[in-house]
Amino acid sequence: LGAANFKSMDFRGVNFTQTYLHVLNLSLANFRNANLCETNFTSSNLSKADLRDATFKGTIFRLTDLSNANLAGADLTKAEFENANLCGANLAGANLRVVDLSGIDLSRANLSGADLRDAKLNGADLKKTNLSGANLSGMDLRNVEVKTTDLSGAVLHGANLHGVDLRGTNLKNADLVGADLSETTLGGANLRGADLRGTDLTRADLAR
Repeated sequence: LGAANFKSMDFRGVNFTQTYLHVLNLSLANFRNANLCETNFTSSNLSKADLRDATFKGTIFRLTDLSNANLAGADLTKAEFENANLCGANLAGANLRVVDLSGIDLSRANLSGADLRDAKLNGADLKKTNLSGANLSGMDLRNVEVKTTDLSGAVLHGANLHGVDLRGTNLKNADLVGADLSETTLGGANLRGADLRGTDLTRADLAR
């Protein structure tokens, strides 16, 4: 299937398990409810593709363009996103457990209600990302760009945000029980209704 053009093709419900779909133009294609476990999409173009409710367990998205793709409700457990582009993607309600998103551009993406437990976000760009209601329990977010991110209602129970710049971040009704917010910068952040029981705010700056 190398180098072929499958733009706007309809693959709804198709079983592509362990299939090689690399270096393809799959922009605007419809993979809704498809089984794509362990499929290889290396260097393919999936921009604006409909991937809702599809299964991507162990799927490889290395160097894949997923900008503005619709991955709402998709199961992406243990998927690989090395150097992928997820800018503006819709990942609402997606299962992203045990996924390495280190260094990935997730700016303006919608991850509302997504399950990110045990995921890695080291160096990821989350500027203006919607993480409202997302589960980020116990995550290490020290090297993540979250300024202006919507974390309203997010579960950050026991998360490590030590030294993070949270200026302008929406943390309304967030669960921050036992979280480490020491030495954070919180000027302009919305903490209304946030659960701060047991939260470490040592040397945090709430004014700047």
